[in-house]
Amino acid sequence: MMTELMPLGGQGFFGSTMWYVLMGAVMVGAVVALVLVRAKRSARVAFAATGDTATTRDTATTGRPQVGLEESEQIRRSISSLNSWSFLLGIPGIVLCFLGLVLPMLRPDLLSVVEMGAFLVKAGTGLLIVGLCCYARMKGRSAAWGLLGALSIIGVIILGLIEKICRHCKHPAGYSTRKCPNCGAPM
Repeated sequence: MMTELMPLGGQGFFGSTMWYVLMGAVMVGAVVALVLVRAKRSARVAFAATGDTATTRDTATTGRPQVGLEESEQIRRSISSLNSWSFLLGIPGIVLCFLGLVLPMLRPDLLSVVEMGAFLVKAGTGLLIVGLCCYARMKGRSAAWGLLGALSIIGVIILGLIEKICRHCKHPAGYSTRKCPNCGAPM
C-alpha cells in the first residue's frame, strides 16, 4: 500500500536521482546567471565612473538623473531578450507539469507511466523556475524570485503582480508600467 503513494520505487518525490540532477542543473544555471549579472553590473559602474554622457541630468525639468538614448536602447534590448527567454522556458515548463499530472491519470496501473509523469513534473518545474528567473530579472528583481516557480501557477501569479524596479535608477513602479516615472528608462 505504501508503494502506491510513492511511485518511484519507494523513494518518494524527492528521492529520485533525476530530481537531484535537475535541481543541481538549475542551481548551477542560477549561479552562472548571478555571476554574469554581477559582471555586467560591475562593467556598468566602471563605465559610469569614466564620466561618459550615457547618464545626463535634466535639471531644468526634474533635477533627477535621466537615461541617455544608448542606455535606454540597451535596457530595452535586455528586457526584450529576458521576456523572450522567460516565455521560451516558462510555457514548456507549465505544459510539462500539466502533462506529468495528466499522464498518470490516464494509465495509473502502469508504473512506467507514473514514473514518467513524475519526471515530467520535475522537468517542467525546473524549466518554470528558470523561466521565472528570467522574468524576475526582466522586472528588475533578483533572479532568486524565480524560485516561486516551485509553487507552479501560484508562483507565476505572484511574480506577475509584484511591481517593477527601474534598471537605471532603482525606482519602483507598478507592474504594468512601461517607462520609469523617475528617469524615463524603459521598464
